[in-house]
Parts: sequence; C-alpha cells; structure tokens
Amino acid sequence: NNQQYITHNIMTSSSYYDIDSILAEEELVPCSNLFDFSRLAHLSPDNYTHNSGTSGQEDLKALYLPEQSSFKMPLWSIEQWTQLGFVKISIPKHFRQTARERLQADPSQADLRRYNERFYTSGLKWIDLVSSTAF
Repeated sequence: NNQQYITHNIMTSSSYYDIDSILAEEELVPCSNLFDFSRLAHLSPDNYTHNSGTSGQEDLKALYLPEQSSFKMPLWSIEQWTQLGFVKISIPKHFRQTARERLQADPSQADLRRYNERFYTSGLKWIDLVSSTAF
C-alpha cells in the first residue's frame, strides 16, 4: 500500500519544464458552476450571446453565466475553482465506466491516443485534482 503511494507520487510529480506534463494539463474537464458567474458567460457557448450595440441591463445580463451551466475548461485552470468550491467537476467521457468496460473487454484494440495523446498522464493529474478537492 505504501509502495503504491510512493509510486503514484513519483509518477505525478514532474518538472516545471516537462512538456508532457504541461500538455497533459490541457485535458478539458467537464464542469458546472455552483452559483452565477458574473462576466464569464463566454465559458459556455450555449449561454453566451454577444450583444453589440446594446447597453445597460441587457448587456450585463448577457455576461452572466447562470448557476449549473455546463462548460469545459483545461485541467490546469479549473484546479483553484474546484478547491474553492466554485465549480463541480465531472468525469471526462474517456474515463467513465463505459470506456473502462470497452478497455477491459479488448485491451489490444484500445487506442488511448484517440481520446487524448497523453491519456495516462492526464488521468493521473485528474485523479490528483479529484483527491485534493474531495470533502
């Protein structure tokens, strides 16, 4: 058990200049906000409408991201918001149960790079995020 912890920490720790680690943190994480966000409507293309030429309340309302809006953000950018309780993260599709079942059914046919070029490293970083924000 202790050996697994040490191995996990070695695998997830990386140099500041490690390009694979940087690119793995570009993994888009599905999430939803736990309250209204002001001036962040652009995070969710479904909710964002650019009102050029309008003013006042209409323009300000268009900038709000309503509570429980779904959007995706890179892993590196969502960590702080998750720790502060601003957003709730969801499991990316390629780490969900159905994807795991397909992988277990025929591992030789699984092309993990199709999901993400740095599938393994992104998965470790996602696990770190989830474990650091679990209440």
